[in-house]
Amino acid sequence: MIDQVHEFLNQVRQLLNTTEDNHTEDLLIEEEEEEEEDNDVENESEQWIDENEPGHCADVGDIVFTFKTKPGNQQSRHTLDSRLYQQILKMQGCQLLDVYNSNALYMCKNKEMQRKIMEHVKGTNAYSFMEKLYETNPTCVQQRLDTIVEQVTTLLNDLITSHSINDSQFRQMNVDRSTVRMDYLFFLPDTRQKHVPFQPIMVCSLGPTIGIARYIYRLLQPIYDHVALSTTFFKETDAVHAIEIYANKDLLLPTTLFASLHINDLCSILSHEEILQSLERFLNEYYKSDQRIQTITIDTILKLTKLILQNQFFIYKNNIYRQIKGGATESPLTILLMNIYLFYWQDELVKTMNNQNEIFGRCFDKIFLTWNGSKNELCSL
Repeated sequence: MIDQVHEFLNQVRQLLNTTEDNHTEDLLIEEEEEEEEDNDVENESEQWIDENEPGHCADVGDIVFTFKTKPGNQQSRHTLDSRLYQQILKMQGCQLLDVYNSNALYMCKNKEMQRKIMEHVKGTNAYSFMEKLYETNPTCVQQRLDTIVEQVTTLLNDLITSHSINDSQFRQMNVDRSTVRMDYLFFLPDTRQKHVPFQPIMVCSLGPTIGIARYIYRLLQPIYDHVALSTTFFKETDAVHAIEIYANKDLLLPTTLFASLHINDLCSILSHEEILQSLERFLNEYYKSDQRIQTITIDTILKLTKLILQNQFFIYKNNIYRQIKGGATESPLTILLMNIYLFYWQDELVKTMNNQNEIFGRCFDKIFLTWNGSKNELCSL
């Protein structure tokens, strides 16, 4: 490790010497693109990899490196502008990336990023290629957005004509064509897991269906929170509090097992049919429409949700894709729909945990539980 540190610092010094002679700005602007390596992984993943996509690289700023050396455990600190560090990494076929749901940074080789993005794409089969963006066809995005806007407008007009929604609901869900933008996708490394997968991040704040999505989310989220309160951990301290109660009941033993589970690619693995079926079941069991306060019917909610799921188009590396499974990762409605599905999926496990007086708590795609049996029994649940 010490040799690697010194080698890295030597590379930094060499690059700094180069920039002193040739000016850092020239180096940053005129650095030639790295040659593409001729291997099957890169060729196969070409349309999915773009190191210049938003959200990939770390922001500009200073990076402080602290190295400890033996003997004496002496520390040395080195400060380097992140743009310069990115250039060093680029020369080595690497990148410095923001980390998913964290303020940390992650350094990886381009090949690693390419391979892991392709693992996600192939493993989920959630994205369907629609068309490539060409300079000769500059209006293709606008045309597709116009089509979706027309579908949204038509459905909302039909609903208000049939008195399925009122004027206030129409205004909240209606779309302003002048502000509509197509969603776009990028990937970030998830260091919470040992193998560090790359998570898809969908930017979807200005899509044509965003008004509908926000309305349904505001309508149903409080209902879900109430129904799922006993099995939901909203923050880390909820798990600590549950363990304290567990211990006070003399259930915490020296042999008690603690288990945590992570559901990979949750937002990209469920079919739209599965999502709609679980939503319909949830609505039938817990949602009560009330004409006195002009809430919308179950059938209307399902129609609106189906419209959202069927029109999940996005841009990635100058291509237009459609998400045909799951939903946009950064959409609150997607999180709600996934939670509703898992609420029923986990039902038998929750019953077992309750019968055994064990802890069960889930925070979206992460599950924590206790077990006072054997490991084999736990794994067979």
